[in-house]
Amino acid sequence: MPGPSEPLRLELDALGIAVVVTTDTDHAGELDLVLIDPQRLGQCVSDVRSSLAQTHPGVPVVVMGDAGLESAIEAMRAGAADYIETTAPAAEIAAVARRLVSEQAIASSLSGVRQEPIQGLELIGNSPKLRELRERITQLAASDVTVLISGETGAGKELVANLLHSKRAGNHGALVVVSCSTIPASLAESELFGHVKGAFSGALVAHPGLVRAAHEGTLLLDDVGSLSLDLQAKLLRVLQQKSVRPVGGTQEIPADFRLLASTSIPLQDLVLRGAFREDLYYRLAVVEVSVPALRDREHDALMLAEMFLQDASQRLGKTVRSLSTAAARALLSYRWPGNVRELKNVIEYAVTVAAFDHLSESDLPEVVQARRSNPEARADDPRWSAVERQHIEAVLRSVDGNRARAARLLGIDRRTLHRKLDRLSIDVPPRSRPGLGGESQPK
Repeated sequence: MPGPSEPLRLELDALGIAVVVTTDTDHAGELDLVLIDPQRLGQCVSDVRSSLAQTHPGVPVVVMGDAGLESAIEAMRAGAADYIETTAPAAEIAAVARRLVSEQAIASSLSGVRQEPIQGLELIGNSPKLRELRERITQLAASDVTVLISGETGAGKELVANLLHSKRAGNHGALVVVSCSTIPASLAESELFGHVKGAFSGALVAHPGLVRAAHEGTLLLDDVGSLSLDLQAKLLRVLQQKSVRPVGGTQEIPADFRLLASTSIPLQDLVLRGAFREDLYYRLAVVEVSVPALRDREHDALMLAEMFLQDASQRLGKTVRSLSTAAARALLSYRWPGNVRELKNVIEYAVTVAAFDHLSESDLPEVVQARRSNPEARADDPRWSAVERQHIEAVLRSVDGNRARAARLLGIDRRTLHRKLDRLSIDVPPRSRPGLGGESQPK
């Protein structure tokens, strides 16, 4: 391979991309990309792809050659993923490689997304951080240890608490969730610890309180950092005594439960600011579990998006079945400040406005489209993108927009064709034939 092969290999190796820059396609290892010069190889592109299909199915083939338009069109017709001039600098080739590897990873994630409905409580995703979280939950569910669950808003802290409770060995009590930030200050003590009849004006009947409702079960103090210092002191006493005294009462009532607490603000910071009792913090943080943000969970967003898509389609009576590659790329590029909760709302919106049986990038809210910042998504050389677009559009028109026939003529599968249509913004609608209920073709 002339000129840029060695610096190119070094640059791609640094990016973690396994690439063959070679005149020999007999390669047994794991590959992300094959870069060839057909003239030096002595084989046509279609033969190379057929050979690779046996050992490395789905691996993109990038062809290097002269700057002629005919060579580029011939390579695209033979199924090359891209065409690059032999004299192109290594950085330009690396940009194309990054884009292709990114698209391949997204396509693999989409093809591996589960299609069966989710049953019951489950943490959806296969990222290392989520697998680690699942293992942690399994370990902790077997005991009654107090757990402090931390994580950003919308990341799934309450779901983790539900799993810790539901997997608890021999547990028959209820999970009682106390939303500490939403209880009015004037009612907080009564809501938590209960009151006796006549304890205050309006207390016409006795109220057991949420803490007692969790007896022999699990109590989750959600957003525990929002409790007042006065309530923190009273809660600490309940935890020490394992009993509660209702407002206006004189007797202690047993209250034995497993305690879970969640926070989106580091409690250590609140302790330093004097807004949270240090002794209560140590009582709560016997074991700490951190729920990863969605942006740190690799391609888990796609699995969650597909699940939300199926649910929203069913509820809204739509027939939206899948994500397009462009939509998937936009979802992966977005930072998700609202985490899983925000993703669910985005997908519900997109399903509502979708006009076809798949979600396109244009169906997503503008903020998600605007935040798409993946450099691979814009790494196309405009010259060869124009060549590829021209060729695919010509093939589609020759078969009246029939995607299946076009894919066969292009020598690629339909999924690959749809990815290219998405990436190149190609829209050649299928034409119906006369007598089949549609408009006739123009003569």
